[in-house]
Amino acid sequence: MSLEGNSQSNRQKIALTPELRKAKEELFKKAFSRIEKSISRGFHLEAIAIIESLICDRLETSITVITGEPTGAKNLGPLLKRLEQLPEFPEELVAEIDLWRSDRNLVMHRMVKITSEEIFDWHSRMKFARATAIEGFRLVKQVHTATSRIKRQNLGGRCE
Repeated sequence: MSLEGNSQSNRQKIALTPELRKAKEELFKKAFSRIEKSISRGFHLEAIAIIESLICDRLETSITVITGEPTGAKNLGPLLKRLEQLPEFPEELVAEIDLWRSDRNLVMHRMVKITSEEIFDWHSRMKFARATAIEGFRLVKQVHTATSRIKRQNLGGRCE
């Protein structure tokens, strides 16, 4: 097979099968439902983890569709750096996700850490986690919309 024939990622080719498309749709449906339940029940860390997974998946897909090259699984930081180089993805959305990523890092990595500059009680930390989950849920919907637009423009919707 030529390099030209290999430019479309295996992820894209695999995602075109009806079975995998249906499985992906089911995962998305369950993930969105679980986020809503997690937020309403106070399981904000769970919601944030699922939101990050969804955002990364959609960003990976956007990058792959725009560049024609697979990104592989990456964390938010490297994905955002790559998207900054691609004018097809909304610049302001990249900036919003990056701000959310900072909040996500505070929530996920500093729930029990105390410094001399910041002493927050559990309730304050959980309130911040809730706000971060709600903001992330708003962002994941925007990312999903942006990715769908990019797919329509670049592939006629033939990607996951």
